[in-house]
Amino acid sequence: MGAPHPRILPAVELSGLVELVGASYDTIDKGLLCAFVERWHPETNSFHLLVGELTITLDDVSNLLHLPIIGQFYTYLSLDAVAATDLLVDSLRVERGVAAAETRHCQGGHVRLSWLREMYEDACSRRQWTVAARAYLLYLVGCTIFANKSATSVSVSYLGLFVDLRHTGGYSWAAAALTHLYEQLGDGSYANTRQLAGYVTLLASWIYKHFLSIGHRQVRDDYVEDEPWWYIRLRACRQMHLLERVLRQYGYIQCIPRHPANGDPSTSEIDHRWLDFNANLVQGAVLATDVGTCVSAYLEWFQSISHPYIIQMAEDNRPLVITPDGRRQDGNDTISEHPAVGLCRRITSTLQLIIDDGHLTEDSPAWEGTHTALMLARSATEDMSVYVRRRRHVR
Repeated sequence: MGAPHPRILPAVELSGLVELVGASYDTIDKGLLCAFVERWHPETNSFHLLVGELTITLDDVSNLLHLPIIGQFYTYLSLDAVAATDLLVDSLRVERGVAAAETRHCQGGHVRLSWLREMYEDACSRRQWTVAARAYLLYLVGCTIFANKSATSVSVSYLGLFVDLRHTGGYSWAAAALTHLYEQLGDGSYANTRQLAGYVTLLASWIYKHFLSIGHRQVRDDYVEDEPWWYIRLRACRQMHLLERVLRQYGYIQCIPRHPANGDPSTSEIDHRWLDFNANLVQGAVLATDVGTCVSAYLEWFQSISHPYIIQMAEDNRPLVITPDGRRQDGNDTISEHPAVGLCRRITSTLQLIIDDGHLTEDSPAWEGTHTALMLARSATEDMSVYVRRRRHVR
């Protein structure tokens, strides 16, 4: 869509999203992205490489996209076609028939980016600058940090972020972008996924940053790490943000991290820790004198819980599951994650969204059944009770 109209530029700047304008690559090296997506582990939200773990952090998002880290998480409800039509009518001043026709065309609570562009241009011609700003910002996030696999539409649910333009700068856009990308990388790491959603420019720029210039980084003695390490979220989608697994990215000595299992925190607990992030920082990190330094036992530990090489397989062979004691069995037989565990993760996310949306009355039979199914699916993903024994195909 290009740069915003001068009359809505102040609103775009106030939102904290202005740096996304024109921040996308024209061409992307698909082979490079695929090589990294294949090495993504959703259990730890990190890339497992020969040298250990690396990941995209909030600090990376802030430095690469200049999005704010400090702010509130955004909670929204999934909208069906009727609710999406109502929001479009109220926020974009679209005729109900026009909005309803668009949601019917998209078969739900989405609108095409091309249609949204027309609404923006129409609002500018009518000098309806508040409406134009909302349409522009929704289009902007739909093309960037909240991009989906279609690359042609965006969820109307995100329009709720821009109803009150005075408050758009109060959100943690970096956390929202990273949560969405973590979720898409998790889906993309499975063999049955053919397309990657999310802001691939963020992934590509992170690769270029850390693998073309990391050898030239200089450790600052006065640098203080001030990122929380626990969870980030967008709506009910929660993702672990485990900085202690990638300390070398910040110039610290990499130690053997804790097991990623962290129970099942509630949304309110995640929000409380986020807003009180100063009390939940990574502690005890030691500055490294050389880039890439790790403790002597780290690489041996890493080799025991990951797989060092990815080779072509006749069947899906997901990376090894990290057991609670951080070790694998002796010999050539290993316990590797079954694809059903990934399916259980998706079922867990879907059921959690149903409960969080508030459409079910608590303690009703429907609520009880949904909650029971959620607990069963979650126990399979956390206990790794679904697995198969398979010979390890590494070299």
